[in-house]
Amino acid sequence: MTLYESLANQFIEDIKSQKLSVGTRLPALRAMAKQHQVSMTTATKTYDYLQQTGWIYAQPQSGYF
Repeated sequence: MTLYESLANQFIEDIKSQKLSVGTRLPALRAMAKQHQVSMTTATKTYDYLQQTGWIYAQPQSGYF
């Protein structure tokens, strides 16, 4: 399992356990990368993966939810 998949699974578990409720704004990519001590590429891949699998959605100029 890659690093971005591991991070994505952490987000998925937080959503399932309702630590992150539906509609909650996620941290900006740079903030998430810094918080988890990963590169911007890994942070982007994590959010892209979550978006492709339907766990989050992007709202232009507003962020990820």
